[in-house]
Amino acid sequence: MNILTKRFMFFIALHALTGGAALYYNIELYVIGGIVLLWLMFIPTGLILTRHRERPLTGLRLWLAYIWGVVFVIADVIVNYTCMTYVFAELPDSDRKTVTERLKHYLRTEPYSWRGKIAVLMCEYLIEPWDFGHCAIK
Repeated sequence: MNILTKRFMFFIALHALTGGAALYYNIELYVIGGIVLLWLMFIPTGLILTRHRERPLTGLRLWLAYIWGVVFVIADVIVNYTCMTYVFAELPDSDRKTVTERLKHYLRTEPYSWRGKIAVLMCEYLIEPWDFGHCAIK
């Protein structure tokens, strides 16, 4: 074997041993897992927002809600820049940092494209049941 073939085989073996191959071949599972995890985090967030609108939180509950909100927003931005980039095949703009802002953008600008249809599906079945009016679907 020549040197190029040896280097290629070494690269493939190293890639497989470090787990990079598993990440590469199963990226869809990571994307689906990230979206499901964000949705599972959004359910209590939506319920907290709804409860706070009905009867404002005070004291320790308010502080815990703020902490949870910060954790959720960080996760939301991470999922938007990673998983949603894969789903929508488009990098996010700097003015649309969260998933909801991206979905609202697709609902306004391209509602009949495949991106708009995915946005309607996500807003109607995943987001709106927990926080009505969050996506501002007509």
